[in-house]
Amino acid sequence: MMCRSLWMPVQIMLVAVLCFVGCGKKGDPLPPERTIQPAAVELSARKTPDGNLLRWRMLEENNFVHRFRILRREIVMPGEGCEGSTDQTKLLLDLYADDPLLVREGKGSFRYLDETASPDGTYGYRIIACNVSGYCAEASPEAIPEGEIKIE
Repeated sequence: MMCRSLWMPVQIMLVAVLCFVGCGKKGDPLPPERTIQPAAVELSARKTPDGNLLRWRMLEENNFVHRFRILRREIVMPGEGCEGSTDQTKLLLDLYADDPLLVREGKGSFRYLDETASPDGTYGYRIIACNVSGYCAEASPEAIPEGEIKIE
């Protein structure tokens, strides 16, 4: 009987200690789904007979990249276009990592062919990488296609 009477206060103290102590790392951790993706780097653009070919790689191989947002800016040369018109950057498209239009070229390297580009147009492109939760990295530096489209 005495053994039972000693065991009850020990149980109460154990429950009280567990309630107030807690466990794990203290502080406000940043959940993995909010981790911002590294920016796309080494973005290059080249004119081809089929359109503008974009190539880029990620700063580090990251399996959390869920989609890429491709931005395109039509560059208006001085003396061309309407008076007061300015360059405007627009979302060209969202490509999910498994989209057939997006081609993987190795570890963290990708390519996309913009077939909607006008042969006479001058464009600037940027890439934004996003994770599953929709959090996105900063846009890559802009790339302007080099070379000439051969019209056959």
